[in-house]
Amino acid sequence: MKKIISTVLAVIMLFSLAALVGCAGCNEPMPEFETVNETVYATASVRVRSTPSVDTDDNIVVTLTKGQAIVRTGYNEEWSRVLYEGEVCYISSRYLTTEKPSDYVEPSTTGGNDTNDDETVPDEDFTACDNEVLYVAWQQDGVWLKSGTVNIYSEANFSAKDGVLNIGTKVTRVAVYYETEGEITGLSKILVGDKTCYISNRALSEIDYTALADTTN
Repeated sequence: MKKIISTVLAVIMLFSLAALVGCAGCNEPMPEFETVNETVYATASVRVRSTPSVDTDDNIVVTLTKGQAIVRTGYNEEWSRVLYEGEVCYISSRYLTTEKPSDYVEPSTTGGNDTNDDETVPDEDFTACDNEVLYVAWQQDGVWLKSGTVNIYSEANFSAKDGVLNIGTKVTRVAVYYETEGEITGLSKILVGDKTCYISNRALSEIDYTALADTTN
């Protein structure tokens, strides 16, 4: 009987030790930040992460392009706490600066309005798509922008603005309407996560232009 009890205790101790080893680092304290409220700019293409760690790629939220602006709310020498689409995220501090680049172009809300018509396009005028995976994009003066935002709409007309999407956001197109046959003018019905909305056809591309740069931390 004593032998059985000893064996059971040994097994319990082994499981406890394995659990402790497996949890090593899972309760790492959050680094301390100096509270700030400032606009900073990426000095290179840099990853925005959901946690302040480069030990995994599972925490990558998005990649900023060089010169792209973001709001910093906390700072230490290693990490910066930032706000990305309302969520708290983290970026390596070495790739951020408070100095606005000399060639920086203020990212304005890009309309993409192909028409001033306030009438809603009926559902039957849309052609179903085979769930095409596309990226939000915008061309300005012949150049594909790597930062900025594009309007989205709650209804199939250009007066029902419902917010913006960052250039580079991945979306799924489920239907499309062309205002003029043979041209790109019109609207696409898209899914962004679980949200259904509409966006200018001009604002979609098979290429993620924000990813066409070397990426750092």
